[in-house]
Amino acid sequence: VVVFCFLHHNTCFTRVIGLVGHNVTLTCRYDTKTHGVLSFCWGKDRVPTSKCSNTILSSTGEAVSNRRSSRYQLLGRVTNGDLSLTILNAQTEDAGVYGCRIEIPGWFNDHKVNIELIIEEGNAPAVEQPVTQNYIISTAGTTGEQTPTNKYAAAHEKSTPSTVFCIILTIRSNFSLTEG
Repeated sequence: VVVFCFLHHNTCFTRVIGLVGHNVTLTCRYDTKTHGVLSFCWGKDRVPTSKCSNTILSSTGEAVSNRRSSRYQLLGRVTNGDLSLTILNAQTEDAGVYGCRIEIPGWFNDHKVNIELIIEEGNAPAVEQPVTQNYIISTAGTTGEQTPTNKYAAAHEKSTPSTVFCIILTIRSNFSLTEG
């Protein structure tokens, strides 16, 4: 019996609600103490097998090397692993799936975050907090639950836990050896 198990833990999926005319932040972070400053990309689609689909922003280190629009900003500290994408003055056409890929050296090590952005018409919540809330995404040993401090985001964000895929193969041999 051969068992292959794949822990699909390097991909996270969240849903973020933003408001038309407000800035919206899509969170993507990693540990620079472990990995150093790495190449990354943001795309307007799910993260594919390699690179990003419809790349809107990318970097080969600390400095952004490609940016589709000045509305796409990295306001966090890239050197501290904060690659969160802020979309300035969000519009309804900004809605959709966004993907962040952090290129961690080695095979199948990349950290991937997929975020569904929903843009709604309306006024900002009465609380003096950002419309979206940043998270540190960690799937090792968790159920994928996250605790936002923003009341508006808490009602609207969902996360998918890690998944373990196992394939069990049974190999039988029906042959015999005879003495000769």
